[in-house]
Amino acid sequence: MAAPLRRDATDVSLAWTANIWKPFLYRACIAAVFGVITVFLQEPSARAAALLGGLYLISAGAGLGWTARVIPLPGFPGSLVGVAAAALVLGGVFSLATPVEAGLAWVGGSALVLAGLYEVGQGLRLRGTHAAGRDVMLAGLLAAGTGVGLILVGNLGAHALLGVAGGGALMTAVLLGLAGLGYRHDARAR
Repeated sequence: MAAPLRRDATDVSLAWTANIWKPFLYRACIAAVFGVITVFLQEPSARAAALLGGLYLISAGAGLGWTARVIPLPGFPGSLVGVAAAALVLGGVFSLATPVEAGLAWVGGSALVLAGLYEVGQGLRLRGTHAAGRDVMLAGLLAAGTGVGLILVGNLGAHALLGVAGGGALMTAVLLGLAGLGYRHDARAR
Protein backbone atom coordinates (compact mmCIF):
# COMPACT_ATOMS: atom_id res chain seq x y z
CA MET A 1 0.00 0.00 0.00
CA ALA A 2 1.36 3.41 -0.99
CA ALA A 3 2.01 6.04 1.64
CA PRO A 4 -0.57 8.83 1.72
CA LEU A 5 0.39 12.00 -0.09
CA ARG A 6 1.31 14.91 2.13
CA ARG A 7 0.57 18.45 1.18
CA ASP A 8 3.23 20.72 2.54
CA ALA A 9 3.07 24.50 2.86
CA THR A 10 4.60 25.12 -0.55
CA ASP A 11 1.90 23.09 -2.32
CA VAL A 12 -0.82 25.09 -0.58
CA SER A 13 1.01 28.35 -1.30
CA LEU A 14 1.33 27.50 -4.99
CA ALA A 15 -2.34 26.57 -5.21
CA TRP A 16 -3.64 29.87 -3.89
CA THR A 17 -0.97 31.92 -5.66
CA ALA A 18 -2.43 30.71 -8.94
CA ASN A 19 -5.77 32.28 -7.95
CA ILE A 20 -4.83 35.36 -5.90
CA TRP A 21 -4.48 37.55 -8.97
CA LYS A 22 -8.23 37.40 -9.67
CA PRO A 23 -9.50 39.12 -6.50
CA PHE A 24 -6.51 41.48 -6.55
CA LEU A 25 -7.36 42.64 -10.09
CA TYR A 26 -11.07 42.86 -9.25
CA ARG A 27 -10.32 45.09 -6.28
CA ALA A 28 -7.87 47.14 -8.35
CA CYS A 29 -10.45 47.73 -11.09
CA ILE A 30 -13.17 48.72 -8.61
CA ALA A 31 -10.79 51.09 -6.83
CA ALA A 32 -9.52 52.58 -10.10
CA VAL A 33 -13.01 53.26 -11.44
CA PHE A 34 -14.08 54.87 -8.17
CA GLY A 35 -10.87 56.91 -7.94
CA VAL A 36 -11.13 58.20 -11.51
CA ILE A 37 -14.77 59.17 -11.03
CA THR A 38 -13.89 61.13 -7.91
CA VAL A 39 -11.12 62.97 -9.74
CA PHE A 40 -13.43 64.21 -12.48
CA LEU A 41 -16.43 65.02 -10.26
CA GLN A 42 -16.02 68.78 -9.76
CA GLU A 43 -18.78 69.78 -7.35
CA PRO A 44 -20.35 66.65 -5.88
CA SER A 45 -23.52 66.87 -3.84
CA ALA A 46 -23.96 65.01 -0.57
CA ARG A 47 -26.17 62.51 -2.40
CA ALA A 48 -23.54 61.88 -5.09
CA ALA A 49 -20.87 61.35 -2.44
CA ALA A 50 -23.11 58.95 -0.54
CA LEU A 51 -24.02 57.04 -3.71
CA LEU A 52 -20.44 56.71 -4.95
CA GLY A 53 -19.05 55.96 -1.50
CA GLY A 54 -21.74 53.39 -0.80
CA LEU A 55 -21.24 51.54 -4.08
CA TYR A 56 -17.48 51.56 -3.55
CA LEU A 57 -17.74 50.19 -0.01
CA ILE A 58 -20.12 47.40 -1.08
CA SER A 59 -17.82 46.42 -3.96
CA ALA A 60 -14.75 46.61 -1.70
CA GLY A 61 -16.46 44.36 0.84
CA ALA A 62 -17.18 41.78 -1.86
CA GLY A 63 -13.56 41.95 -3.01
CA LEU A 64 -12.25 41.56 0.54
CA GLY A 65 -14.44 38.50 1.06
CA TRP A 66 -13.19 36.99 -2.20
CA THR A 67 -9.56 37.68 -1.30
CA ALA A 68 -10.01 36.08 2.11
CA ARG A 69 -11.54 32.96 0.56
CA VAL A 70 -8.60 32.56 -1.82
CA ILE A 71 -5.91 32.94 0.88
CA PRO A 72 -6.23 30.14 3.44
CA LEU A 73 -4.92 31.04 6.86
CA PRO A 74 -4.96 28.12 9.28
CA GLY A 75 -5.63 29.33 12.78
CA PHE A 76 -6.83 32.76 11.63
CA PRO A 77 -10.40 33.34 12.85
CA GLY A 78 -12.77 33.12 9.91
CA SER A 79 -15.25 35.28 11.77
CA LEU A 80 -12.89 38.24 11.33
CA VAL A 81 -13.26 37.92 7.57
CA GLY A 82 -17.01 38.06 7.91
CA VAL A 83 -16.90 41.01 10.27
CA ALA A 84 -14.51 43.03 8.08
CA ALA A 85 -16.35 42.33 4.82
CA ALA A 86 -19.73 42.85 6.47
CA ALA A 87 -18.54 46.16 7.93
CA LEU A 88 -17.69 47.40 4.45
CA VAL A 89 -20.96 46.18 2.94
CA LEU A 90 -23.08 47.55 5.80
CA GLY A 91 -21.17 50.84 5.67
CA GLY A 92 -21.97 51.01 1.98
CA VAL A 93 -25.64 50.22 2.52
CA PHE A 94 -25.84 52.85 5.27
CA SER A 95 -24.18 55.38 3.00
CA LEU A 96 -26.66 54.61 0.21
CA ALA A 97 -29.62 54.86 2.59
CA THR A 98 -28.60 58.15 4.20
CA PRO A 99 -27.36 60.89 1.86
CA VAL A 100 -25.51 62.67 4.66
CA GLU A 101 -21.82 63.46 4.44
CA ALA A 102 -21.26 62.64 8.09
CA GLY A 103 -22.65 59.13 7.51
CA LEU A 104 -20.11 58.41 4.81
CA ALA A 105 -17.36 59.97 6.90
CA TRP A 106 -18.02 58.18 10.17
CA VAL A 107 -19.59 54.89 9.14
CA GLY A 108 -17.61 54.46 5.92
CA GLY A 109 -14.40 55.59 7.58
CA SER A 110 -14.90 53.22 10.52
CA ALA A 111 -15.66 50.34 8.14
CA LEU A 112 -12.47 51.04 6.18
CA VAL A 113 -10.41 51.20 9.39
CA LEU A 114 -11.85 47.87 10.59
CA ALA A 115 -11.30 46.17 7.23
CA GLY A 116 -7.83 47.68 6.95
CA LEU A 117 -6.81 46.39 10.38
CA TYR A 118 -8.08 42.94 9.40
CA GLU A 119 -5.93 43.02 6.26
CA VAL A 120 -2.89 44.20 8.19
CA GLY A 121 -3.30 41.21 10.52
CA GLN A 122 -3.75 38.89 7.56
CA GLY A 123 -0.67 40.35 5.89
CA LEU A 124 1.43 39.94 9.03
CA ARG A 125 0.44 36.28 9.19
CA LEU A 126 1.43 35.78 5.53
CA ARG A 127 4.54 37.94 5.57
CA GLY A 128 6.98 35.15 6.35
CA THR A 129 5.44 32.57 4.06
CA HIS A 130 4.47 34.39 0.89
CA ALA A 131 5.16 37.62 -0.98
CA ALA A 132 1.42 38.40 -1.04
CA GLY A 133 1.67 39.10 2.67
CA ARG A 134 3.34 42.45 2.00
CA ASP A 135 0.72 43.37 -0.61
CA VAL A 136 -2.17 42.47 1.67
CA MET A 137 -0.57 44.33 4.58
CA LEU A 138 0.00 47.46 2.47
CA ALA A 139 -3.56 47.33 1.13
CA GLY A 140 -4.77 47.17 4.72
CA LEU A 141 -2.64 50.14 5.73
CA LEU A 142 -4.04 52.12 2.79
CA ALA A 143 -7.61 51.21 3.72
CA ALA A 144 -7.11 52.07 7.40
CA GLY A 145 -5.37 55.33 6.49
CA THR A 146 -8.17 56.25 4.11
CA GLY A 147 -10.72 55.49 6.81
CA VAL A 148 -8.94 57.72 9.32
CA GLY A 149 -8.71 60.43 6.66
CA LEU A 150 -12.46 60.21 6.01
CA ILE A 151 -13.19 60.61 9.70
CA LEU A 152 -10.84 63.61 9.96
CA VAL A 153 -12.30 65.50 6.97
CA GLY A 154 -15.91 64.51 7.66
CA ASN A 155 -17.10 68.05 8.25
CA LEU A 156 -15.35 69.62 5.25
CA GLY A 157 -17.94 68.59 2.66
CA ALA A 158 -18.53 66.07 -0.08
CA HIS A 159 -15.61 67.26 -2.21
CA ALA A 160 -13.13 66.64 0.61
CA LEU A 161 -14.63 63.24 1.40
CA LEU A 162 -14.46 62.08 -2.20
CA GLY A 163 -10.96 63.52 -2.52
CA VAL A 164 -9.67 61.48 0.42
CA ALA A 165 -11.59 58.34 -0.55
CA GLY A 166 -10.63 58.65 -4.22
CA GLY A 167 -6.97 59.24 -3.41
CA GLY A 168 -6.87 56.14 -1.20
CA ALA A 169 -8.70 54.15 -3.86
CA LEU A 170 -6.25 55.17 -6.58
CA MET A 171 -3.25 54.19 -4.43
CA THR A 172 -4.95 50.87 -3.67
CA ALA A 173 -5.67 50.35 -7.37
CA VAL A 174 -2.01 50.82 -8.27
CA LEU A 175 -0.79 48.52 -5.49
CA LEU A 176 -3.25 45.70 -6.10
CA GLY A 177 -3.16 46.11 -9.88
CA LEU A 178 0.60 45.69 -10.05
CA ALA A 179 0.52 42.83 -7.55
CA GLY A 180 -2.35 41.11 -9.37
CA LEU A 181 -0.63 41.36 -12.74
CA GLY A 182 2.58 40.03 -11.22
CA TYR A 183 0.81 37.04 -9.67
CA ARG A 184 -1.06 36.44 -12.91
CA HIS A 185 2.23 36.35 -14.79
CA ASP A 186 3.69 33.94 -12.22
CA ALA A 187 0.62 31.68 -12.45
CA ARG A 188 0.80 31.55 -16.25
CA ALA A 189 4.53 30.81 -16.16
CA ARG A 190 3.95 27.60 -14.17
